[in-house]
Amino acid sequence: MNNINVLAPAKINLDLKIGDLLPSSLHEIKTTMQTIDLFDEIFISFDPKRTNQKIKINLKGLFTSNVPANSDNTIYKAAKLFSDKTGINNNIEITLTKNIPSRSGLGSASSDAASVFWGLERLFNKKADIIPHDLCEIGSDVPFFYHGAPNALIEGVGEKISQKSPQGFYCLICMYDGIFIDTAWAYKKATDNFEEPIFSHFPDLKNLKQKLLDNGAKKAMMSGSGSSVYGIYENKADIDCAFSILNQDSKISYIKKTKSLLHNCIFDLK
Repeated sequence: MNNINVLAPAKINLDLKIGDLLPSSLHEIKTTMQTIDLFDEIFISFDPKRTNQKIKINLKGLFTSNVPANSDNTIYKAAKLFSDKTGINNNIEITLTKNIPSRSGLGSASSDAASVFWGLERLFNKKADIIPHDLCEIGSDVPFFYHGAPNALIEGVGEKISQKSPQGFYCLICMYDGIFIDTAWAYKKATDNFEEPIFSHFPDLKNLKQKLLDNGAKKAMMSGSGSSVYGIYENKADIDCAFSILNQDSKISYIKKTKSLLHNCIFDLK
């Protein structure tokens, strides 16, 4: 087998607390993450005859804007880490189809990286000598996705993972066009109420959260540091109704109905 197809899921944060800034320049966090059935698609292949450790990235899909196709991409970093840890230097080509909006707080860059690393281990039938801190250097959410639990409590800088029972729900994801929030800036602004300082700078996000609650959501909040805002619904009829109403809002540039995942969050599409 010289290729593999992998699905990389999005996540939402069901809660989020930001702790102290550490000497590593990373913040301590405490959050519960749940994966949802919204996926980037990844195709990985290699040329067994070439061993010069070349990593090529191809980008496809609706959300490739601002996504680099070079060594700055998390999937490149994951492939390089795999080669460094295993000594496998075959040419690797990765095609990433972006179905998840980038810079949205839905974890797609970390999920893509974890899925590439996971996929390479299976493609080469080689388990890498990896620890969570190695993955945290790529992104704080990478260990969660690599772990594969659909729901988990995340602590430390992302390396401490305690698996929890996944929750079943319908989820409505919404975003406004042109609102992008720098995670480092957001974490520096964090208080006991993480959303409050963000909403003070981006009142449209606060309004969007209220619209979700006004239209039947049992819970609504930003995912991560945003800029996506989600609402949780108990049944399909409620989410369909909310979708039909909010989809008429001309300010909402992205709206997606999803469900929570109740099983391992990375999929090998053989």
